Amino acid sequence: MIRDNNMIELIGVTKQFGEMTAVNHIDLIVKEGEFMTFLGPSGCGKTTTLRMIAGFEEPSDGKLFIDHEDCDNVPANLRDVNTVFQNYALFPHLSIRDNIAFGLKLKKLSKEEIDKRVNKMIELIKLEEHINKKPSQLSGGQKQRVAIARSLVNEPKVLLLDEPLGALDLKLRKEMQIELKHLQKELGITFIYVTHDQEEALTISDRIAIMNKGNIEQLGTAEEIYDTPKTKFAANFIGETNLLTGYIVSQDSEKTVVNLHNQILTIYDADKKYKERERICVCVRPENMHFVDYLPDYSEEKYNTITCIYEEQIYIGNLRRHILHTPEGEPVKITRCARKGEVYNRGDYVKVCFSKKRCIMVKDEEV
Repeated sequence: MIRDNNMIELIGVTKQFGEMTAVNHIDLIVKEGEFMTFLGPSGCGKTTTLRMIAGFEEPSDGKLFIDHEDCDNVPANLRDVNTVFQNYALFPHLSIRDNIAFGLKLKKLSKEEIDKRVNKMIELIKLEEHINKKPSQLSGGQKQRVAIARSLVNEPKVLLLDEPLGALDLKLRKEMQIELKHLQKELGITFIYVTHDQEEALTISDRIAIMNKGNIEQLGTAEEIYDTPKTKFAANFIGETNLLTGYIVSQDSEKTVVNLHNQILTIYDADKKYKERERICVCVRPENMHFVDYLPDYSEEKYNTITCIYEEQIYIGNLRRHILHTPEGEPVKITRCARKGEVYNRGDYVKVCFSKKRCIMVKDEEV
């Protein structure tokens, strides 16, 4: 049975190495033409999952489909996927043109077809002036473009990318992220990308699968995961966030009342149902935290207010990051544009606030 436009489907996929479970019974669908990113810390299972899709590892359990075809016993070389690694693996003795054309020549395509595809790729990666150079004559970013073009020229159904930009400097990495996203949109090929870089995942992805200890912790768009993380791990891993520990006082269809170390908060996040006195974390992004003294529209009806102790200010260009902590020792960060007059001294007790609508709750998983 054909299942819509599913390009990759994992059903209960598990991978064990001895007694260690690297991937734990995950279910995942990647749509045709989608840019999916596996994001997580080292050892979370993201690269192992990618290698199973590529055919370099076999699942210990579960089913894996590529374009509706069961991949049981299908070796890597017979799967219609290509993989780009952090190591460019270009042939040093071949020109850029010949590196890109190498796979097409193995397929014994006609010279006309090879030239047509290679010329298209060279134009897409904007290396027309370098086609006769050897890899040693290119920069790191140019080499990575060639490696990507060599994989794409075979017109695979899926391109797998295992931290391909990891070796590049920060400025070039950011430029390549945008180029890669534009390239994927233009070609319409399904991309599956592995990274531990949160900002990179937010920049390039249609959807992100946050992985933790072999499980998919949360799956969603960048906006969904950043604005409404479902777990404490997801909230802490994507971007920076303030996690304030408290417990449920009451909850109705409109709001939740939380006791935060004897400071009462009201939160308009009624989708989650918690038990009375259940321990939770209130998540507030640093850009949604404000100093009460410098917020023109402050009112107790709109904002929750807590008392913090000021530590220091960190200069980050046009922004200032203010570091504080609650009397109980929980860290609090406020990130905002530099403003005159916002000056506090270390040890000052400061009132900070956040909108009752710009915060969410997650379970305190450490209980």
